[in-house]
Amino acid sequence: SYYEGQLARIHNHDMAIFGSPRSQSSLLFLPCTATTPLHVKDDAFPPSRYPGMKYLGYGLGGSRGAKNIPYIAAPWRFTMTIISRQPFDPLVLDAVKVLGLIGGIGRRTRRGFGSLHIIDIKQNGDTIWQGPRTVADFMQTWRHVLSHVSSNSDALPPYTAFSNKTALYLLDQRSTLCPLWDDIGSRFQNYRRWGPQGRSGTLPAERNFPDDHDLMRQVLNGQKVDHAPRRSIFGLPHNYFFRAEKEKVSVKGSTPGRERRASPLFFHFGRLAEDTYVAMAAIFPSQFLGGKDAQMTIERTGKQSIQVPAAMESSYPVITRFVTGSIATQSDHKRFPEVKQIWP
Repeated sequence: SYYEGQLARIHNHDMAIFGSPRSQSSLLFLPCTATTPLHVKDDAFPPSRYPGMKYLGYGLGGSRGAKNIPYIAAPWRFTMTIISRQPFDPLVLDAVKVLGLIGGIGRRTRRGFGSLHIIDIKQNGDTIWQGPRTVADFMQTWRHVLSHVSSNSDALPPYTAFSNKTALYLLDQRSTLCPLWDDIGSRFQNYRRWGPQGRSGTLPAERNFPDDHDLMRQVLNGQKVDHAPRRSIFGLPHNYFFRAEKEKVSVKGSTPGRERRASPLFFHFGRLAEDTYVAMAAIFPSQFLGGKDAQMTIERTGKQSIQVPAAMESSYPVITRFVTGSIATQSDHKRFPEVKQIWP
């Protein structure tokens, strides 16, 4: 957004900072000196005890007898050192700040795993920026970092990036992390699921997308369809499992190498004070699969696949309604009663 989507200028600036096949990077990243405390005990893996957290961490925990992957338990403090051959570019500092406000390291970062919170940034020993310590700090910091985002264009970015369509929300805050994380995951699962026997875990299934369910049953029955399920907007592949028939229907990109599409919805969990954790959601609308002629494949296992248009951009309100809307089974109850819009 800083360059209003002008890709040539973006590439030139990127190469000037991080290097190219013809030039060295102006930055040198030094190894972290902190010891990485890897944990491997299955009984201590948090998602194994929190079903909502497990839903967000799909693929991280062991299944069918497999062990959980090693992980770094929170909180873990470390220092990253960057040396620059030239004066630090302000956009580099903004990028580091954003890393600590919405980013993370490792797997499933868009679902909150590996969330980072930057305590401070020092230059030549002097503190030049401190991470937010209160909710008010958190919201003000975001507004300052995004003050340069252009509002001159209504075009969607061709990839995940800040634009005037981006929306940031503070969902909730708690004194403990895992129950907060678990609650966000459970609400997310309940919003999206059809729910066997009308249940989603211990809650009544909201069943917000009967049209998606009916559409995929049409595919299961061998009928032609001309569009993808609305929930595909959460990312690809998007799968349906029909228990009675023991069959699977999947939705994915049609272009080789672009079958997957990362989610436009980010969750981030930040630690402000000693006993204050915040849950944040960020929605990054962009071109869904990069072009008006792109297609998606809907495939029933072992059967002929169907090609449908990949134009999903009109479905971004599906994500927004999860954050700001009411519970389908309790229309007078907001899904996140304390939600605050941070930006715009």
